[in-house]
Amino acid sequence: MTSPSFHKFPLLPTEIQQHIWWLASQRTQPSHFFTYFDDGDSEQIQLVRADRVIRDTDGCAWNLAVPESDPSSTAGLSRTMTTTRPATTDPHDDDGDGLLLGKYRAGGATTYVTIRPESDLVCVQPLNFDSLDWGVVVMNFGSKLRNLAIEYDESWHGLFHSQVPYSEQERAVSKLLAQIVSDELHSVLHFWFIDYRLKRRPGRPEPTHCGREEFWCSKGRFVQVLWGEPGWDWEFPSNGAHGLVRTLEDREMLIQDLNELDIDAGVDPEADPDDDDYYWVPGLRLDYHVPILGVLAFEPWC
Repeated sequence: MTSPSFHKFPLLPTEIQQHIWWLASQRTQPSHFFTYFDDGDSEQIQLVRADRVIRDTDGCAWNLAVPESDPSSTAGLSRTMTTTRPATTDPHDDDGDGLLLGKYRAGGATTYVTIRPESDLVCVQPLNFDSLDWGVVVMNFGSKLRNLAIEYDESWHGLFHSQVPYSEQERAVSKLLAQIVSDELHSVLHFWFIDYRLKRRPGRPEPTHCGREEFWCSKGRFVQVLWGEPGWDWEFPSNGAHGLVRTLEDREMLIQDLNELDIDAGVDPEADPDDDDYYWVPGLRLDYHVPILGVLAFEPWC
């Protein structure tokens, strides 16, 4: 993929850079990456640079930090470097200008972290996945968050269907993945798995199917890819992120697997696909409010 480049953009005055990014953000859905750490785990706290921890306007630290190599959209509504508050600080009250998560210090300047929860993509990068708490994630970003993502890990292959004894870590990861389709994330509309192995075949046109989602960041864009969609390389094993999505969407089999593994993930057993009151179509939001699951590929700008 090729994209026009303006190599002297960083030489422009900061105010002009910010305005250009702001104009661009009005036409795209930005993405934001956050390091998630357990603030009760001393080992994890030591792995996070204190100056990159996001703090609220009262100075209290969240269990979120800005990654060392931050691929997020780096200006406009994503990272606003200013000395005034650019948006609301109430995670349940987005006034249209964005939600101010907090601030951190970088290069001697205060950087405000702002998102638009109803449109932007938020990707959580936990230092230790099995210490992730979806309730805390929702609390951090508010009930209006609509697009939440994590990066797919190839080690998740075989979870739920494995016939070998599970380790404690595998049990914890399986529980957290299953909780995605429980009421833990009932307020989230879309849950995305980012699979970096997905590559577009050279020379193939971009997909044009209706409703395809796309999110931009400073290094490229994240594009929704449907299972088996033409134009993409499907030579790697089919048990990647799409396989996990199919496992989580097949609730009857998922509940059976969880019961066999003696894992209680809070998945509603009453949501029976054979029940006349139950409506389920793969890739569509379920009627008892769990996220629509999807997969995103990453395409660098150049």
